[in-house]
Amino acid sequence: MSQSNHNRQGTILVAPAAFKGTLGAVEAARAMAAGARRGCPDCLVLERPVADGGEQTARILASALEGSLFAVDARDALDRPVVAEAANLGDGVFAVDAASACGMARLDRRDFDPLRATSFGLGMQLRELLDRGASEVIVGVGGTAFVDGGVGALQALGAQFLDRRGRPIGSGGGSLVDLDRIHVGTLDARVGAVAWILLLDVRNPLLGSNGAAVVYGPQKGATVQDVERLEHGLENLVRIVESLTGRELADRPGMGAGGGLAVSLVGLLSAQSRPGASFVCECLGLSSLARRADLVLTGEGRLDGQSLWGKAPVEVARQVRPTPVVALVGSVGAQAPQGLFDRCVAVSPDGPPSSDRAARLLEQETAAVVESYFGEDAPLGGGATTIMDAWRG
Repeated sequence: MSQSNHNRQGTILVAPAAFKGTLGAVEAARAMAAGARRGCPDCLVLERPVADGGEQTARILASALEGSLFAVDARDALDRPVVAEAANLGDGVFAVDAASACGMARLDRRDFDPLRATSFGLGMQLRELLDRGASEVIVGVGGTAFVDGGVGALQALGAQFLDRRGRPIGSGGGSLVDLDRIHVGTLDARVGAVAWILLLDVRNPLLGSNGAAVVYGPQKGATVQDVERLEHGLENLVRIVESLTGRELADRPGMGAGGGLAVSLVGLLSAQSRPGASFVCECLGLSSLARRADLVLTGEGRLDGQSLWGKAPVEVARQVRPTPVVALVGSVGAQAPQGLFDRCVAVSPDGPPSSDRAARLLEQETAAVVESYFGEDAPLGGGATTIMDAWRG
């Protein structure tokens, strides 16, 4: 047993991602840190919420890089006015989340409409950054309510997406089947002077059984028929973009992220794509912090087979080794990754609770985990009753 176990002292690094539908990463980190302090009052607790390109990515980058947040007038995925946010990171560098304006969290689930949902609001955010003199823009693509391949965002920046009669196609992914040609000569001239960086929250390709429509369409309210139409629309879009630009995008990993947003931004704006989780973790300096820590706590709303496609807790586990790492998650699904975490705690296996109850549960279970680790007679491997079997080795 280590000295820190005997003395009930040590350093705990708290680095969760968002618990979708209940808690953002910042709120989850706050609840886990409170639980860690309950479980070990003498421990030093470091809060470093993480993101993978989804919600709160810009906010987390602003905190890590001493930037500032500001409000932007935009529209949600159903074209309703909203106030979104973006981050000024200094020296002409800005960050924005597509989900801030056009995310699923903006909508009541009864209002989900993936055939009509659009990324136009993101384009409004990007226009605001151009107005502020951006020379580099970091775009987090996760958590979106649309499957329009980024067409709405490019329409807001001036590009024209036309049908066979030369008329603008309608809004949303359902209209992509009508697309015949794209005019980029009408794009805002300032876009060419900007370095665009996309933070991808998943590595899914655009099309097929692991693609944007099939995997993520149902989460955004798509029926079987909707998925088929969205898939055909994305096939049509990527064919035209590839023909126009000479870029091969259809099979490129990550093009299915954010409702296919990367297809338009990589294809038409020459954006560079990066795995969002590793980018954010590097900005936070997690590897360095973990070397000072005795225990790392991470988590997200659900751990399942999709977590291996680029989700933040998996990246945290990879970056902080050999420091012990425990995942506290809302629930655990099929094909959850094994061998990455010392423990996994299912905080709410019966479904997402309210935000207030989720915070209480997360604090409670974190306290139990930390007490089991730093208690004088409880080395890692015992403790809270909801802890699953250890997965290492």
